[in-house]
Amino acid sequence: MPSLLALCLAVLPALQPGVKEYAERPGSFPVGTLPVFHQDLVQCRIGAAEVRAGTPQVWRGDEPSADGIYVAVAGSPLGEKLTARFALDVPREAQGYAIRAERGIVAIVGRDPVGALYGCETFRQMADGGTVAGAVVRDWPDFRYRSNVSLGRGLWNLGDGESMDRRF
Repeated sequence: MPSLLALCLAVLPALQPGVKEYAERPGSFPVGTLPVFHQDLVQCRIGAAEVRAGTPQVWRGDEPSADGIYVAVAGSPLGEKLTARFALDVPREAQGYAIRAERGIVAIVGRDPVGALYGCETFRQMADGGTVAGAVVRDWPDFRYRSNVSLGRGLWNLGDGESMDRRF
C-alpha cells in the first residue's frame, strides 16, 4: 500500500493534452534567456516563437552544444545531431515528437514539421513560469486527424495540417 500511495503522490506537470510518455530527469533550469535555434521550416519557426524564451534564430549548422533550445525535424541535419546527442527515440507516428530537457539544453525533435510544432507547444507548457524541470517526453496522436473539420465546407483535406500550403 505505501508504494501505491507514493505513486499517487508523484507530481507530474499538467500537460494538455496529456502526453504518452514522461520521464523526470534530475534538476531544473530557467529558460527565459536561453537562445532558441530552429530548422528553417514554417512550423519550426512558429514553434520556436511559441516556446517563449530568447529570440528565435535559424540554425546555421554548428554543433548543438551550447545552452539553448533546439527545434528540428527528424531526418534533417539538425534533427540527426539532436537525436544522436541526446539519444532521442522520436516516435514513428506522423505528428509525433520527442523532447529532452536537461542542464540548460532542450532538444525538441518532431517526426515531421507538424510534430515539431506540437513538441514546442508541449514544451511551452512544461516551461510555464520560466523554469523547466529536467525531463524526457514522447508523444504522438491517437488519431491521424487532430481536429473536427467540416466536410460540407470542402475543408476535409486540411485536417492533417500538411495540406494547407498546397491548398492556398
